[in-house]
Amino acid sequence: MKKRKNVGLVALILLILLVIYLFATRQKPNFIETSSFEEYVSGLTLCYEYYADVDGDGADEIIAPYIAAERMDDGTFALDDGQDWAIIIRKQNERICYPIFPKKYVQLGEVNFETYQVGDEKGLRILVHESQTAGLVLYEIRFNQKKEKYERNEIYNPGTINYIMKSGW
Repeated sequence: MKKRKNVGLVALILLILLVIYLFATRQKPNFIETSSFEEYVSGLTLCYEYYADVDGDGADEIIAPYIAAERMDDGTFALDDGQDWAIIIRKQNERICYPIFPKKYVQLGEVNFETYQVGDEKGLRILVHESQTAGLVLYEIRFNQKKEKYERNEIYNPGTINYIMKSGW
């Protein structure tokens, strides 16, 4: 009878430790704070603008990648071994923005995004790809309807890698 009590007690302790571990390692949302649009993109060049209803309010927002590089006459960018990249979301005619990919120096790489909808969710999600010669990180950005804020979560980061080949069209 004493062994059964010990086994039960050990099982209870393990269960409590598991619950504590799960709560401690749970990913907390990384809410994105607003910035002044003009100040944030100062010194960066607009790549293009994409219009879509990201937050599900019925009005399109602007998703825009920026780069610290000069646009040449043929429309391409004069890239160096690395440059600052940023992607912002903003409402049309508003002077604040949400830096969904904050200004970051990317060495021998690029930053891209794609939008998608999950089921019948309001609004869109955005998948941001940050690829460098020695790194690859994916972020998912979504509008949190309850908090009325954008949140960014890192969903893939293998650490230091060595790109062998990357396809392109």
